[in-house]
Amino acid sequence: MQTAVVALMANGFRPDTNRPGRHMTLVQALPTTIGLSGDRLAVPDTLRRKRNLSDYNRGGRRRHLRRKLHP
Repeated sequence: MQTAVVALMANGFRPDTNRPGRHMTLVQALPTTIGLSGDRLAVPDTLRRKRNLSDYNRGGRRRHLRRKLHP
């Protein structure tokens, strides 16, 4: 993500850090900012999705484990 931010800023853009979906926008801008081909775009997009799942599902897992351990 940091590399995508650098590429965006090097092309004169600033990512809006206050709006949801910033990471998706950064990944989708890669073909324009660094000329990344569509087939190679799948790798950073997959990593972004996995990170998103990890970040947002972690709390649910903790609650589920807590219920199992302390009913």
